[in-house]
Amino acid sequence: MSLRWSDRVCAALAPSRVNAAVWARGWSREPAERASLPCAEAADGARWQPAVDGLRGWMGARAARRSSLNVVLSNRFVRYAVMPWREGVVAREEREAQARHLLRSTYGEAAMHWHLKLAEAGYGRPALACAVDRSLLEALHGLAGEVRARLDAVQPLLMLALNRFRRELGQDACLLVLEPGALCCAVLLGGQWQAVHVSRVGAQGWNEALVERQIAVHGLPADMPVFLFDASGAAQPLRAGAAYRTLEARPATPADFALSLFALPA
Repeated sequence: MSLRWSDRVCAALAPSRVNAAVWARGWSREPAERASLPCAEAADGARWQPAVDGLRGWMGARAARRSSLNVVLSNRFVRYAVMPWREGVVAREEREAQARHLLRSTYGEAAMHWHLKLAEAGYGRPALACAVDRSLLEALHGLAGEVRARLDAVQPLLMLALNRFRRELGQDACLLVLEPGALCCAVLLGGQWQAVHVSRVGAQGWNEALVERQIAVHGLPADMPVFLFDASGAAQPLRAGAAYRTLEARPATPADFALSLFALPA
């Protein structure tokens, strides 16, 4: 189908796949088109490059009419760090400098080339630093220009899930976000950031031991609610007595559908 000026495109980018959907002009809950595009994981170079190339090829194959583009990034393309509150450091520039120092001490010199965003939580509270390769954002802006699209938003999968399920999570919770090849764990205590960690999920795929491992690694109290959002579609049905509860994105809003994109069939 051709992309028109008012068409909305949402794309989920992961190392081995790009999933996308198009909403035609006018209001519609269901997309007019969906696509699932496999891509070989990068053996060297930028790990995001195959996904960007796949999205460019898919959008470029359509008639050159304008559209808006929203991109959701796999947590494997994002680096997170919880930044403790530091008395006297309140200006945005100072906070960003503190966050960059934290990322550099955690991930090395590569952090100096990352684009940084802070998810602030208010005075006296820890903040969450989110960083992506600056070259990835430049590539997405370049792609949008090539296919005559307007890049409206680039969001990490974790942040999209947190915003969508914030009410369900409450003040104390552990949110697990499962996607193909990765599990992201975010811990909130008293509504404040405690920890965020992304771990690889190997060839064995999903099993409940992954949840138990995160509970042990982060030393979660026995009464802390643990929620799993399965963005991969790979988790087995919840069994009685499981150590977690499940969250579901029912595609009724653009945010819900964006979350569900990672689970489009191969």
